[in-house]
Amino acid sequence: MQAGDIVAAIDLGTSRTAYAYTVVGREHIWLGVPDSPDDDRNVERKTLTAVLMQRCDEDEAEGGWRVAGFGDTAEEDYLTAKADEADEDRGSLVLFKFFKMELYQGGREQRARMDVDEPTAKAVGGEVLPMIFVVSKAIEYIKNQILDRVSMIAQEDDARLMWVVTVPAIWSNFGKRFMRAASHRAGLIADENDMQGLKLCLEPEAACLAVESSNQGVGSWHPGDKIMVLDCGGGTIDITSHLVESSDPLQLSELAEPCGGAWGSSIVDTRFKAFLQEFFDNASGGMTRLEGTHELFAVTVEWERQKTRLARGASLRVSIGDIADLLELSPREIEELRKFHNDPKPKELHVGGTRRNLVLPPALVESFFRGAITAIKDEVGTQLSTPDLHDLCYIYMVGGFCASPLLQDAIREEFDDPGRDLKVVVAPRPGLAVVTGAALFGARGTGAFVSRKARLTYGVRGSRRFDHNDPEHVCREEQAVVLGDGSRVLHYFRPVVEKGGDVPVGHVVEKPLVPMHEAQVFVGLHLLVTRQEAVLYLKDVGVLVQEIASVRVPVDHAVPLRERGVEVRMEFGGTEIAVSCYKQHDGDKLLDAKVDFLEDFDPGALEGDVDGDDHRNTNGVYDGEDEPNPSPYSRQAY
Repeated sequence: MQAGDIVAAIDLGTSRTAYAYTVVGREHIWLGVPDSPDDDRNVERKTLTAVLMQRCDEDEAEGGWRVAGFGDTAEEDYLTAKADEADEDRGSLVLFKFFKMELYQGGREQRARMDVDEPTAKAVGGEVLPMIFVVSKAIEYIKNQILDRVSMIAQEDDARLMWVVTVPAIWSNFGKRFMRAASHRAGLIADENDMQGLKLCLEPEAACLAVESSNQGVGSWHPGDKIMVLDCGGGTIDITSHLVESSDPLQLSELAEPCGGAWGSSIVDTRFKAFLQEFFDNASGGMTRLEGTHELFAVTVEWERQKTRLARGASLRVSIGDIADLLELSPREIEELRKFHNDPKPKELHVGGTRRNLVLPPALVESFFRGAITAIKDEVGTQLSTPDLHDLCYIYMVGGFCASPLLQDAIREEFDDPGRDLKVVVAPRPGLAVVTGAALFGARGTGAFVSRKARLTYGVRGSRRFDHNDPEHVCREEQAVVLGDGSRVLHYFRPVVEKGGDVPVGHVVEKPLVPMHEAQVFVGLHLLVTRQEAVLYLKDVGVLVQEIASVRVPVDHAVPLRERGVEVRMEFGGTEIAVSCYKQHDGDKLLDAKVDFLEDFDPGALEGDVDGDDHRNTNGVYDGEDEPNPSPYSRQAY
């Protein structure tokens, strides 16, 4: 990127969304939210990640659906149409919320997926669409609004546009590949493997850049400082830790692999809704009549507005007038519901209020937050107990959930320690730190992050000719695989990156692939991962290895056999693993190489063994004319 080029960043979060854009060489970063007339000076928080889709004719929109709205107004428009029986659109609208959690650890079914088209998104009313269709349409909708605004600030007619899309640090390679594929289908890039036109940015790393840029009033970072970013969003909690290698220019190396879990503010929302259900279930119809109504929506909107403002010792007033009207509850009946709720509970949990208001006491309000806060504190504490982080300098709190005084106080009380020079700092406008930093990530280039920790051991499968004189081979004779020429081999794991190791950004591993005979039409390899140490022979009992990527390259029959080799280059250490293939005889890049990333959410869960024919030679290259097609997720050890 050069001065005058434009960077546009999309932060499509689990619960909330925003975008940002900037001109390279200029200081200002413009912020925006979809379907909002506000300019960047008035953007104080992200909008709801809610996609309103409308069924239409195939010739009117691809796939027979179009995006009818996005954000805070999308849910209200959906409920308005559903409530109005005269509304012609009521039967054609579906609303998708919290769909991104389907990309975390196997989704609803808790299983690995093999293809980006496999995950599904479930709408509020139960309708199901392919997940990648919903996500790509949402990104496309946001993209078009960004382009309208960018056109007003572009200074050069030939200015290039780079896109940045944020992803949680704890996501698998599959989740990252999914977002790249969705962005490609949304039209952000013409080639899915265009690593320059689209960069994926880890959310806490983006926030790290925003924090450093604003300086937070705590002094500049110095070489040797250790920092942690605690990114608390609506769905997941992301934690990354870095060592400051240099402050000018900024260079950070990762101290520990990213960690976290599904402890975002949506857990708090679930607890609040559980309270409403318990309270109103004793009324006629109860929550069954409230689900999907404007009346319940109004209460949840007010809850959303209040939940990150609630401080310790504060009660919460909830107006239930509209709900009372819908359920036909008189003031006397509301009072009876209060009594029914309060009688079996200790006094500190008693719900107060008069007539058509409920007043939730501090103890009850804080109980909604307790589970999420405890999980977050436990995870941070576990990280701080490791030797590499014992002299941590700062914990930076970012993400929308970190605006909560209850969460802030809990983290400060637990970890802010002047005695060990550890300071907890809440970023200003914490909910916008990620999207702001994502724009910086694109504008500055990726040089700020110089190395990352490998969270798994990565390797490729090799084969060794069976040796009758080698005792290690003889005891594994039943594991030997017969090749097409009648020879036998034992498969072994050849590591290229070790778990827990420091991997420089841009670390390249090259792997030659050579066809073995004239008729061979493809060469390929499989990238494997394991959490185990000292894995050697893949079919040994207890060895757990999972395939996460496959490379399939057509052989060029226009050149002699000896010149048909392919060099596969795998680049580690970045936000995502980049794989590219080149012809060995002239170095040209092969654009028709097929690279598939599979889900690696739990390699430790794989077990068992695999038998049967295999047609790869000692270089891990296919030795037959046709590629074998075993299922990579049939709980096998390779």
